[in-house]
Amino acid sequence: MADEQVEVEVVEAKPVGSNVVMFNLTDQTRIRVTITISNVLRSKEPTPDGIPKYYANANMSLEFLQPAGKTIKVPRSIFGPSQAPAKPTDDRLVT
Repeated sequence: MADEQVEVEVVEAKPVGSNVVMFNLTDQTRIRVTITISNVLRSKEPTPDGIPKYYANANMSLEFLQPAGKTIKVPRSIFGPSQAPAKPTDDRLVT
C-alpha cells in the first residue's frame, strides 16, 4: 500500500543574523555552534485551526575551541601514523 501524497511548497530558510552562536565555558574553552536548516516544506493543507504545517531538516555542529597556546593531547589517529624522517640520499653511491 503506497503512502498518500500531499502537495507541499518548498520554502527557503535564511538565518536572521548569524547561524553561528559562541559559548564561553569557565575553563576558557569556547564552543561554536553552527545550525543549518535545509529541505523546508510547507503543506498546502493547514491544520484544522488554520496553522500551516511545516517539515524541515536541521543540522547542528559543535566545535570545541581551546584557548590559543594551550597544549592538549589528542589521539594519534587524528593525524595518521607517525613517519620517520626521510633519510638523505647519498650522491656518492652509484647503482
